[in-house]
Amino acid sequence: MKLLKAVIAALLVVPLVSSCNAFQEGVEEGLNSTDYTEEMKTGFLAGCQQAAEKERDATTARNYCECTFDRISSTIPVEEYTKLDMGQEMSAEAKEKLNVAVTQCGGNANSL
Repeated sequence: MKLLKAVIAALLVVPLVSSCNAFQEGVEEGLNSTDYTEEMKTGFLAGCQQAAEKERDATTARNYCECTFDRISSTIPVEEYTKLDMGQEMSAEAKEKLNVAVTQCGGNANSL
């Protein structure tokens, strides 16, 4: 969980955008985002929101965090996300997808 919190904090280095609805490329067909539990989403959003609000207003922070989680759950298999949450190394492919999600939602992938 410490690594996940560090990643969330690192995502906030550059200005955040209000929404990523326009960014749909890279979403894998057939990836079942329902494998992500509500607990995973709630935990991610809580940690992300808390970190984001240190540098941004609440609305911008919430939009960024929701966008990032939506992109992660649409492109990264839950097994890879679980590795990150447990402080383990994600695959190179999952890291690249995380970078894309962060960038498209307004974060700085270079700080990951």
